[in-house]
Amino acid sequence: MLKQWRFILVALMAMIVMVVGGCGGGGGGGTASNSGGTTYYSVSGTVTLNSVPLAGVTVSTGSSYATTDNSGNYTITQIANGSYTLTPSLSGYTFTPPNQAVTVNGGNLTGKNFSATVSGSSTTYSISGTVTSGGVPMENATVLLTGSGTTSVTTNSSGNYTFTAAQNGTYTITPTKSGYTFTPATLSVTVSGANLTGKNFTATTGSFGTITGTIQLPKTGQTLVYAANDDGSLQKGVAWPSPRFTNNSNGTVTDNLTGLIWLLNTDCTETVGSVTPSSGLTWVNALTWSNNLATTKCGLSDGSTVGQWRLPNVLELDSLVDIGRNNPALTSGYPFTGVQSTVSGSSISKTFWSSSRSVFVDPTSTDFLAWSVDMEHGYVYSDYNTTKHYVWPVRGGQ
Repeated sequence: MLKQWRFILVALMAMIVMVVGGCGGGGGGGTASNSGGTTYYSVSGTVTLNSVPLAGVTVSTGSSYATTDNSGNYTITQIANGSYTLTPSLSGYTFTPPNQAVTVNGGNLTGKNFSATVSGSSTTYSISGTVTSGGVPMENATVLLTGSGTTSVTTNSSGNYTFTAAQNGTYTITPTKSGYTFTPATLSVTVSGANLTGKNFTATTGSFGTITGTIQLPKTGQTLVYAANDDGSLQKGVAWPSPRFTNNSNGTVTDNLTGLIWLLNTDCTETVGSVTPSSGLTWVNALTWSNNLATTKCGLSDGSTVGQWRLPNVLELDSLVDIGRNNPALTSGYPFTGVQSTVSGSSISKTFWSSSRSVFVDPTSTDFLAWSVDMEHGYVYSDYNTTKHYVWPVRGGQ
């Protein structure tokens, strides 16, 4: 009788070991064996909501379970050979399929996926649009969607945003980014059985607004005093921001004084619009080259498209000049490249075309004249349109 009880006790302990060994949470895949020689496997898959990964979903076999991570993935380990039913669960959601029957037979199982739907709504929809500034996509703007609650997304490099899982109802969309105002400030939208697209916004930097008075000109940059009451002693004008220029790390530079966006590389020799610079361009070719500039050219990764860049007018080009400096006549610490070229071993600043044509007519020539800016000394002069000068494209402006 005692031997029989010992046999029963040993059998019960073995069963307990098998049950405990078969339970477990999420983890990596693979096979494993316990001390009794039983081999275990894994079952894995993904849970999505409108094709977007859904985290926090518990997927259970009844005795083992795992929870989806931020990529919507789950892996249940320590699964012995046998038949199981996978069941996903998360408060507020239903799933398709509601469960899956699986059989483990000497190998790991993958691709056991589920699709989630918000409870109480058989279908959800998306709301999408674009945010731009000066005709250029705005990246990293935060867009809020307010309904029964508030959710947020961030615009991508193309300025696009998308809200998923919106049920039928009325919502308010609000874009925000430090230093900018938006038109419209908000949008009221109604989801009624279909996705919503084209909910677009235009951003304006906070330094601009409606001009209701006189325009104040900026300082020239001259600080040295040469005579009483000269520019260096009076320093009239709007103070320059510090820093004056910001390298946007996408091939562009923002002038924090004017808000204009300039090409970082002023000596790009890539072919653009079928025009190839070679020690500069004629005035007409400079216009063509600038207007055809776009992202992927000249180190640009700003998402700009053909038609957004242009040759600056003479006042815009001259606004870069710091007359307190020379060769180049740019403020200290400027981020631009290629402003100077080497001539006979010396660095000489270049002359750049503006888009402004001179009204002066030379009766001795069939060529007309256009305005340019010499960045060595910062002076403005007109030159024949067939002359080759360098090109410094700009975008933005009013």
